[in-house]
Amino acid sequence: MGEMIEHHLPPVPQAYRGLWERTLIERDGVAGAGNEQDERVFWLQTENWHADLRIPLDRPAFAGVEALDGCSDAQLGFITRQEGFCGLTKVEGSVCTWLRIHDLRPGTALDVGRMSFAEPNFIIETGISSDYLEHWRKVPGSDGACGVTSAAGELMLQAGRFSMRIRPRPPAPAHADSYAPVETLDRAHLLWRASLEITLLEETRAVLSTHPWLEQEAGSSVIAQVARCA
Repeated sequence: MGEMIEHHLPPVPQAYRGLWERTLIERDGVAGAGNEQDERVFWLQTENWHADLRIPLDRPAFAGVEALDGCSDAQLGFITRQEGFCGLTKVEGSVCTWLRIHDLRPGTALDVGRMSFAEPNFIIETGISSDYLEHWRKVPGSDGACGVTSAAGELMLQAGRFSMRIRPRPPAPAHADSYAPVETLDRAHLLWRASLEITLLEETRAVLSTHPWLEQEAGSSVIAQVARCA
């Protein structure tokens, strides 16, 4: 489906391509409303495809976990409540629409925003379908080669020395409901919902992931830096 839509979308302008970190959010005129300030949020944009990863800072411990089936039900519930998605981007003038194809925690609102470049590496996004304002700063080192590859059932989006890996869920079990409350799910459905993996890599090192056990020590990497206030 994604490839069919992609052929009918114009390329995303070069100015948008790269890895961006969200540095501020306001909802209903209140900075950080809804606890979004307690997340690390990254958006990687290529010529057509995007990936978005949002990891809460208060993530519980996953010590000793080496794979999804090693998680407790509570840990699986946390994974499914994270936000992460991947799909195609449509840009019309100053308006961006993000068409989500893979979504860890799907919502019901259209993902569309009005974009303003305050500086070449600084975007101010204003919500259209809902009331919010976000600041995005481009991550240094993400202006290089940009593209998408697909192999062995996974997508890899690249921007400079950064990439986002997306490993989609397997086919849904019978009667699966992506919108059902997490607390109503049995373990089989929790495992399925949590199986979508989105991982941010700096070169070959996984530095942030919906599956925490995949992360490696970030050291002095750009992603390890404290998010800047804009």
